Amino acid sequence: LFFFFQAEDGIRDFCLSRGLGDVYKRQDNMYSALMKNQVPKNWDKIAYPSLKPLSSWIEDLIERVRFMDHWLTQGYPICYWLSGLIFPHGFLTGVLQTYACLLYTSDAADDLLCVDLGGRRIIKKK
Repeated sequence: LFFFFQAEDGIRDFCLSRGLGDVYKRQDNMYSALMKNQVPKNWDKIAYPSLKPLSSWIEDLIERVRFMDHWLTQGYPICYWLSGLIFPHGFLTGVLQTYACLLYTSDAADDLLCVDLGGRRIIKKK
């Protein structure tokens, strides 16, 4: 056991002397977070924000990937999982802009009583 701790200290000293101390510290922090069932802090730059523990966060990530995969392979979903989107405000803004453009500015749509919005038919008001 004593040899193990001596070896770990030797590796740490080697890493610090080679300028790898920051890498070692980040790996150590990530390992500690994983052991505490927390999402590591260095994942914040590439992951969606969440206060869930790691196990629930991974289950949620899998559901998000399934939702996006279904959307890409099967076409538009019947209903959208807004909390599954990373930026739902942007999605809703895009939906409103698309609807407004199709409904009010399209010359081709002016003669029709309804507008096809991605497989959904929207009845226009006269």
